[in-house]
Formats: sequence, C-alpha cells, structure tokens
Amino acid sequence: MTTSQPPTASPIDVHPAPTQSTSRRSGKATTALVLGIIGVIGILIPIAAIVLGIVAVVIGSNAQSDIRRTHCEGAGQARAGVILGSIAIAGGVAHWIATIILISS
Repeated sequence: MTTSQPPTASPIDVHPAPTQSTSRRSGKATTALVLGIIGVIGILIPIAAIVLGIVAVVIGSNAQSDIRRTHCEGAGQARAGVILGSIAIAGGVAHWIATIILISS
C-alpha cells in the first residue's frame, strides 16, 4: 500500500497565483503610511498631527533605509509615509499658529 498525494485539479494549483506577491513587504513602511494618513486627518488637533507626523517621518525614513538594505517591497509606502508625515507636521504647526493669532487678536 503506497501513500500518495491526492491529484490536483490543475497544474496551476501547485503554483502561487500570478497576482500574489512572493517577496517580503516592509511592515515599517506600512506603519509609516498609516501614521501619515492619520496625522494628515488629525491636523484639526495640532499636537496629534505634529506627534503622528514626526513618528511617521522617523519610521518612514528608517523603512526606506531598511528597504534599500534588504531589498523588500514597500519603497513607495515608505516615501508616502514620509511625505504625509511632513504635511501633517506643517499643517499642525500652521493650525497651531493660526489658533494663537486668532486667540490673541
């Protein structure tokens, strides 16, 4: 009695789907992108936008260097996280300054 694997319906079943990515993705890049998006949305609360923006820029920069070193995917996400984090910082500072000017006048 021999044990064998059950037959597959098609030779395609043995291979990954063509749309499935087989390389590793950077989790730091995804984190930077998500924090950047939340930071831009959080411009209405300046301190949150500034803090989230700084964290997004730091993690995104770290992810970019990791991606260059390890050849992972996610360079675009890391770059977008840095850009959105910078926008969040600038928007938070601008909102804070505008609030101070409005309150003092």
